Amino acid sequence: MVCLSLLCTIVACSNEHKTIYHEYQSTASKGWLKKDTLKFQLLPSDSARVVALTAEVRNTLEYPYADFYLVVKQNIADSLHWQTDTIRFVLADTFGKWKGTGGGNYYQSSAYIRVLKLPPHPKHAIIRVSQGMKDDVLKGITDVGFRLEYR
Repeated sequence: MVCLSLLCTIVACSNEHKTIYHEYQSTASKGWLKKDTLKFQLLPSDSARVVALTAEVRNTLEYPYADFYLVVKQNIADSLHWQTDTIRFVLADTFGKWKGTGGGNYYQSSAYIRVLKLPPHPKHAIIRVSQGMKDDVLKGITDVGFRLEYR
């Protein structure tokens, strides 16, 4: 039992060092407006590294659909060149059962976006995100986050 606890601690610590950025922002409590954009400002890195970019969303039972589309615009690899990705999250199965982790009223889901080469000392690395659904006011998506991990 002690060996298992020690192994879990070592794995948890090693994973923490891989994550170089992880942040969430909340959407408006009345719903995420189609025109609203969340902005994530990345901190400068001390070295050029290859990183994986992952998006994360948190939803409540109030979310009315099984899928969710997130529009991600970022200039991480080159501050002058913006890349746009539309990410599909499958939040529920065909029977309406939520697929993310969590329970009760809140669920969290993740989606891999891409691998990037993080330049040393990026000065204007930004991620801008908006909802890609047809609703002018989207209810049930409470938070959006991003994770960058060394590869």
